Amino acid sequence: MRGEIFYDSGELKYFGGTTTDPQTGHVYREGYGIKYYKDGTPKKVGTFQRRGLVYGCEFYPNGRLKSVAT
Repeated sequence: MRGEIFYDSGELKYFGGTTTDPQTGHVYREGYGIKYYKDGTPKKVGTFQRRGLVYGCEFYPNGRLKSVAT
């Protein structure tokens, strides 16, 4: 399912695949998506599971490539 997760201050934190835990109602990142810094700069782009980025790229706040997860 596609979804959005926001910071408490209202900025978009994540957009992409999500899943909801039926017992807690918590929304988790799952599948392809983009996680953002509060200023809107992409932080992580790729395939996510509950514990984080599985495949994809991670970026510094200035937009430069930090690492590639394969």
